[in-house]
Amino acid sequence: MKAHPEIKTEYLIRLYESGKSLPEISEMVKITDQAIWLRLKNAGVKLRSISDAIKLSFKTGRSIILSGKNHPCWKGGRYKHKDGYIHINSGRDREHRVVWEKANGKIPLGWVIHHLNGIRDDNRLENLCALPIKRHSPATIVEPYQQRIIKLEKIIKKREKELSKY
Repeated sequence: MKAHPEIKTEYLIRLYESGKSLPEISEMVKITDQAIWLRLKNAGVKLRSISDAIKLSFKTGRSIILSGKNHPCWKGGRYKHKDGYIHINSGRDREHRVVWEKANGKIPLGWVIHHLNGIRDDNRLENLCALPIKRHSPATIVEPYQQRIIKLEKIIKKREKELSKY
């Protein structure tokens, strides 16, 4: 016995050949897509392969490609590279350089953008400064910070002693 004899198989064939998918036809005629598939197969209709069905769904806009902004794991085009810097735009640009250039214009030739606190993924504008490559060395960058850290640690220990009296 045929399910839903009031719906003609010829009508289902016309819908399928016009580019409708089985789930779309199912929604239109209120028959399960398995029942439609069986009717089309029994009528001798050459059914689409899985790859053809997928291609058709993208072509007609029923599906979207899950890449870039459409992908559920999209993080705004940024990722942390193994070098510690945040890269954007498919890994082509380092974020700290883009942030600095947006605020200050093109980076001069022979200059680098330095992270003041030494944290490579802290790309707040107040943490960035432009330096000539010659000044961007451990002698000019690291040693003054180490001396400042030692001074601050002494101040903290002194304050901790004062607070422990109470």
